[in-house]
Amino acid sequence: MQLWIDSKGREAEIGDVSAVWERGHVYIRVIRNSVVVCLHPALVGPLTMAAAYYAMGDLAPERIYLIADPANGPVEILDGFRSAVRRIAALLAAAESCRVGVAVSVPVP
Repeated sequence: MQLWIDSKGREAEIGDVSAVWERGHVYIRVIRNSVVVCLHPALVGPLTMAAAYYAMGDLAPERIYLIADPANGPVEILDGFRSAVRRIAALLAAAESCRVGVAVSVPVP
């Protein structure tokens, strides 16, 4: 199963992964008991994230593989929904602070 969540928080037609990195969409893919989540913390909006959180919660995965920076960052492996929400929230806060010029430390799981 694959989900694309657009910038208005709606499930979108399966698209190109460039929509994640250029327009702030979220891509979710189920692989057995795990979920792969691709998002760009600096571009994703609150409606998109709300829909993504609901989708991840409904899926109740054992693990979430988070890809938030395909160019520079590793894939983060998180244990379950709560751990993923905390990590994603930290990444979003750090991205927001960069937009307004405030320093925030991002905890590493």
